[in-house]
Amino acid sequence: MSKKTLGLIVILVLLFTSYPVKISYSSEQVDNNYVAQLEWTREQLEDLVQQKALEYNVSAEVMKRIINCESGWNYEIQSRHKYTAGQISRNPHWGVVGEYEKSFGLVQIHIPAHNVTIEQATDPIFAVDFLADNLAKGNANWWTCY
Repeated sequence: MSKKTLGLIVILVLLFTSYPVKISYSSEQVDNNYVAQLEWTREQLEDLVQQKALEYNVSAEVMKRIINCESGWNYEIQSRHKYTAGQISRNPHWGVVGEYEKSFGLVQIHIPAHNVTIEQATDPIFAVDFLADNLAKGNANWWTCY
């Protein structure tokens, strides 16, 4: 299947369904725009980090260290940390003691704390933008791995 055909299929799926489709950056761009694809390579993710670091004037190296520590570059991962009694007593809306934290994606965005969806948190474009934007705003302490 050609890339044009695949691109058209993805666009049609996005337009006519509510099924969440991962949108991702491709190093094979058209006019420097993002194109839809279903899988990301490490190289593409690192290219995206470079672009967002430049856009927000933050360190790409810091972003890469955070991503490596938080998710190991796995954009579909959920945190393996479990909520403690202290966390839930201070924030009962987060979940249940012993349940896995609701942190997802490359930068482990904590869903209850940031009012984002799992689909957003696991979308590399959204996640890397979220990280770069918040580093630029001085919110680096949101990440345990900073």
